[in-house]
Amino acid sequence: MMKSKLMILCLSLLLTACAPKESQEIFVKKIDHFMLTCKEPKELYNMLVYTFDLPISWPYRSMGKFTSGGVEFGNCVLEAIDFKIEENISGIIGMAFEPAMKVSDIQDRLREKGLKETNLYSNQYWKNLICNDLSTGGTVFFCEYQIPVNRPEKEPGGNLGIRYVEKVKIAYSDYNKALDLWRKLLVPHKETKEGFWEIESSPNIEIIKSDYDRFISFEVKVKSLEKVRSFLSEKDLIGEDTGSSVYTDPKKTYGVLFEFTE
Repeated sequence: MMKSKLMILCLSLLLTACAPKESQEIFVKKIDHFMLTCKEPKELYNMLVYTFDLPISWPYRSMGKFTSGGVEFGNCVLEAIDFKIEENISGIIGMAFEPAMKVSDIQDRLREKGLKETNLYSNQYWKNLICNDLSTGGTVFFCEYQIPVNRPEKEPGGNLGIRYVEKVKIAYSDYNKALDLWRKLLVPHKETKEGFWEIESSPNIEIIKSDYDRFISFEVKVKSLEKVRSFLSEKDLIGEDTGSSVYTDPKKTYGVLFEFTE
């Protein structure tokens, strides 16, 4: 009798272990592109295309309410954008995710998780879902394209020998609140340490505590740091050089801070 009960218990445990686990919903497939702006967005675009020699995703042109151009930057796209407003802002002002499901479904799921402040905008080209809870220092949104998107075949390396963007760093004054919201948004992507998420085939995301909310910088992996150091010095764009990292001078790169590492 005891043996039979033990066998039933063992079988029950085995079946439980082998049963398929319910898969976690995933909202973020990867980071698709970043929005950059400054007083002269066209000049920023020209720097990326002609100085850095990066492949064009789409040419700088009017999109109606705004003007923009995109360039390939390894594992994402950088979009130089002009919203035609008078505000004196520069640097990284937005981050767009490629959604893992329809953005309307993501909106419903996020509301259930506590990210209630969202807005859905659409036109013939895309549907955008803005996550207002996380957009205090720049817009965080999902971009669902309504038309085919073609990527150029040219290698993205350019004059800097760019491989890919390792991570984007974002600061929040209410760090604990932001951490909780990002955890809900990025599940099931791996949080390898507090506030740092690894996303396959995409820039990773790191959030830190600061006095005010903002996108801080990109960390960009390159083939040769010495080549970057030489090129930026020649073009008078170099900023801080720690030996293991070389930064651009954001005053000379239209407010955008790039950190290059090998």
